[in-house]
Amino acid sequence: MARITVPFDGGPASERALAFACQSLTAPTDEARAVYVVRVPPQLPIGAELPAAQARAAAILARAEALADRYHASLTTLLVLARAVGPGLVAAAEGGDLLVIGQRSRRLMGRVLGGGAVRYVLAHAPCEALVVYTSEKDHGRARSTWFRLARPGPAPAEPRNVLVLPVSRRVDDSGARGAGCVGDDLSAGRAIPAVRRWS
Repeated sequence: MARITVPFDGGPASERALAFACQSLTAPTDEARAVYVVRVPPQLPIGAELPAAQARAAAILARAEALADRYHASLTTLLVLARAVGPGLVAAAEGGDLLVIGQRSRRLMGRVLGGGAVRYVLAHAPCEALVVYTSEKDHGRARSTWFRLARPGPAPAEPRNVLVLPVSRRVDDSGARGAGCVGDDLSAGRAIPAVRRWS
């Protein structure tokens, strides 16, 4: 079973990265994982309720689900509460086979991935990391795409406060790609399972 993790902020670069991940899934048990990181201020506990940020995250992750449905790909969405984006993404990528990061160009960093976050992830990712750079011309149509692959890095010297929460899981239950998805919403009135905490 291959697991491809994609930081997803709803922008064109992250959509392209998620589409790339969904198209890369070949076996029925393969899955993509869309990750949205909410930065928790240092004066609040890591598990603090942040209603506005979490509502925004839910709306953005719903867009990830819609995109995965177009490719009939199995998708798990993760909400990560962290002090910083980089450590949050590294924690979310634990147990995965590949981390795919979408970028608009070599010079521009996405909203979810501030410049330091990308460097942190490439230095400390627990799996291979692939940066998908896309330069665009008018009307958002892709002109060119190029890639940068980074090998797994050493674990961070200091553990960071991170909380990874599974939000939903959509599974392609047909046994083959292209036959539709069935949703299993883990957040609808049930306790969220498998919460992992790093401190």
